[in-house]
Amino acid sequence: MIGVSIIHKIIGFFSDFLLVPYNPALENSLMAYTRTGYYHIHGAAFLYPDKSDPVTLTANAASWNVTGNKIEIIPVNTITKSFDLHWASISDISENCYGVVDIFSGTAGNEILIGSIDLTRTAVFASEGNKPVQIPQQPANTRITARLSTSTTNATTCKIKLYGHVYSNSLI
Repeated sequence: MIGVSIIHKIIGFFSDFLLVPYNPALENSLMAYTRTGYYHIHGAAFLYPDKSDPVTLTANAASWNVTGNKIEIIPVNTITKSFDLHWASISDISENCYGVVDIFSGTAGNEILIGSIDLTRTAVFASEGNKPVQIPQQPANTRITARLSTSTTNATTCKIKLYGHVYSNSLI
């Protein structure tokens, strides 16, 4: 006969979630996978910054410079539940260029790259608007920053807002 503790380890409890950051070496219950998957599809959505202007990113003047400033988009302790991002709204690309917006998580000086978005502006086309983003699930209270690098040798700018969702029914 299987003991109750073994069943709870395999099946899990209603409140189980996969832990973030995800570690495949850990044993997770079936309920943790089910509940995390459910909230990935049905979790409460957010926009950041909300009811505010987008954040302006400025590329360093060197072409494709990946050492430029990382600009804070979501401050630490702003999103108080685990979350991920799905879209970035890019607007107002200041000049013709090819570019990349790198997205980072972590405290200042300890950021890790978690995703990238491409952008383009030519004389006849701009890739402004919503761009897909795929990042790993982030722990609650995680700080998110971004850095713009472009093909130009100018201080090119663009504006950005992020769309995502929390792993819960409500944002608060």
